[in-house]
Amino acid sequence: MLSRVLEDRRILTFNCAALLTVLLPEKVLASRIELTPYLMASFGDPDRLDFGTGHELSFVSFLLCCYVLEIFSVADLRPLGAEVFPMYIALVRALLRKFRLEPAGSRGVWGLDDYFFLPFYWGSAQLINHESLLPSSIHDAHLIEKFRESFLYFSSIDFIMKSKSASLSATSPLLVDVSQIRTWKKINSGLLKMYQGECLSKLPIMRHFLFGSILPFE
Repeated sequence: MLSRVLEDRRILTFNCAALLTVLLPEKVLASRIELTPYLMASFGDPDRLDFGTGHELSFVSFLLCCYVLEIFSVADLRPLGAEVFPMYIALVRALLRKFRLEPAGSRGVWGLDDYFFLPFYWGSAQLINHESLLPSSIHDAHLIEKFRESFLYFSSIDFIMKSKSASLSATSPLLVDVSQIRTWKKINSGLLKMYQGECLSKLPIMRHFLFGSILPFE
């Protein structure tokens, strides 16, 4: 069994490195040795069969590395957040459903979500200047259905509601509490502080994070 796991991981690593060899510009091709672990960790743990905010962080770190290496420019940042990241989230959700991945380090009803955090942070940023959608709009099923394809926050609420049989107040009371805050700007600011405290400052998450020449430990 162990030999099979090691062989599967070797094949996955080889395929990931091969993909980056095709996609990366020649001038940064040597960086694939650092990029490969970030990309591989972006879709969950193949041994524990789980997914959590640490894996989500790995994908964002992969994008950040590409920015540092000047594969992406400042002009690409908005499309990366508004188009690429939502596609990544959609793919991960499909994997969660297909393989029934367990939440990695979930806090249950006391956490924001079992699997994700950044869709709520970036999703709230998308809505800061919206004229009609309010934080309390997440309780309107019609609005969730109408805007789930357009806004990350509403997409995340929709995923929770369709993944769990109980009400949002029962499964995600923290999100219900957040919905009573008056502005998206205040929510966005609070979520940033929460992400720094609950994710970036937590040893169970950051002990797995890799630093190197692209993202040095400073």
